[in-house]
Parts: sequence; structure tokens; C-alpha cells
Amino acid sequence: GGSCMMLGEEEAVEHENSFSSKTVWQRMAIVFAGPLFNFILAFFLALIVIISTGYNRAEINTFTENSALEKAGAQVGDVIKKINDKDIVVTGELQYYLMFNKLNDSEVSILLDRNGSEIPLQVKPTVKEGAKTSDGNPVYHMGFTYGKKTKVDALSTIGYSFYEVKYWIATTLESLYHMIRGEVSPKDISGPVGIVQTVSNTIDKSASSGKDVAESTQLVTINLMIISILLTANLGVMNLLPIPALDGGRLFLYIIEVIRRKPIPEKVEGYVNMTGFALLMILMVFIFGNDIFKIIQG
Repeated sequence: GGSCMMLGEEEAVEHENSFSSKTVWQRMAIVFAGPLFNFILAFFLALIVIISTGYNRAEINTFTENSALEKAGAQVGDVIKKINDKDIVVTGELQYYLMFNKLNDSEVSILLDRNGSEIPLQVKPTVKEGAKTSDGNPVYHMGFTYGKKTKVDALSTIGYSFYEVKYWIATTLESLYHMIRGEVSPKDISGPVGIVQTVSNTIDKSASSGKDVAESTQLVTINLMIISILLTANLGVMNLLPIPALDGGRLFLYIIEVIRRKPIPEKVEGYVNMTGFALLMILMVFIFGNDIFKIIQG
């Protein structure tokens, strides 16, 4: 539903308002505008969410029994600022890091913020009793829970809104990297069907969490906005990938045009875009089938 076909986009049209009559820089700006407004929409949604609820700070809430992190010197209320070489600003970054950097018996470097003072710690993860990975190996943990909604002043709210968009852009790119490396299972990939199911589950869970109709409505609205931030930022990144038929593919061709200082032949551009479109349709069929298969499997 997001495709726009402009006059002169597929073939040269002699008209002052046609796409083909514009300079290469104007065409690049037009093509880039779509993904750009995906990011702008994500920013304004993030702004509304952070004004309403605050940003997610990686603050330590509780420790489990015999917590390795607590034994290393951490306290409830400390804020995690860095884990190993990864800077942490929002809780999602810590969650994502731990997802793709599984703990083992090696020490972990943690930098905490305690009332404005930096506290460096070395933490030795311990085996989580009764937990095993899918291949039978022990699961290591540091024994703590984290995450706190924190409201900030107006200027900081704008800053964290920008950071939220940056976080989802970076997460999308990192996810693609892990997918290419084969570190992401097909079960973790969702298309339109999977997205609808996720949205439905979010609405049901949010609606049942509220104490009354007003609170349930607020929770549903905020959580749908959070999903929308993820989706629109993801869409902006995907559209900018240098894949034929996507905006990024067109931008790549226009960059070549700038370097060559002459337009790419229409037939060549047409064949490239047609090939890219066909490959995208094949990918969509795979993702759609994967979504259906996951639903059948439960």
C-alpha cells in the first residue's frame, strides 16, 4: 500500500513536472524522501511515548538469590552504562547485547552509574540452575532484573527520542548482519502475518493489564506506538538497502549516474528493477509461508 508511481518514473516523459525531467540530484531527493519520512514518523511517535511514559533506563531492579552481579558489588538502583565494550543508554541495547552475546564462564566488564559516580565491576557469570540451551549446554546468568521508565526534562526528551530512532535503525542493521551470518532462526523472522499476530497479542495483553477502561486504552495506545516505531524505522532502513526495486536500489543507480555523468540506459535500469522486484516477490512468498508455518506449529 505504500507504492507511488510518478509520471515519468518508468520511462522518459517530456513534461516539466515529470520525474524523468528532473536532475539526478532532484530524483535522489525524491526517492530518499520516503525513507526519511519513515524516520521522521518514528521520531514523533517516540516523542509522544517518552513524554507519556519516560525512556527505558537500564536500572537494576532486583537480584536473584546468589546473584553474581550483586556479589561483585552492584546495588539496586545502579544504572548499567556499559557492558564489555558496548555502551548502554536504553534497556533495549542491553537486552539485544545479551541476546547475541551469550554469557559463559568468562568475566564480564560492567560499568555502573551510582548517583553520578562511575563504578567499574568484573562479574563472573554463574550457571543458571535447571536451565539448558537447545543443544544441551548450561545457561549462564548474572542474576538480576533491570529496566525502569524514567521521565526527563523537555530537552532530554527530544534527545532520547532521537536516540530511540537511532537505536531501532542500528538494531535493524545488526539484525540483518546476524541473519546473513546464520545466527537468526527463520522462527525469528516475521512478515505481514506475523506482524498482525504480534499486534493482536499486544492489544490483548495491554487491554487485560489495565485496572480500568481508561488505563487499558492508554496501555494499548502506547504499546501500539512502540510497535509502530519499530516498524516504521525498520521500513526506512529496509527501503534504503541497495536492492533493485527498492528506494535504496534506485539511489544506488543514481549514484552511478552521478559518477558516470550520464544517465543509465532505460533498458538497463528497467531490467535491474524488474529482476529485483521478482526476487522480492519470491522473498515475500517465503516469509508469508514462514509466518503460516509458525502459526500451524503454535
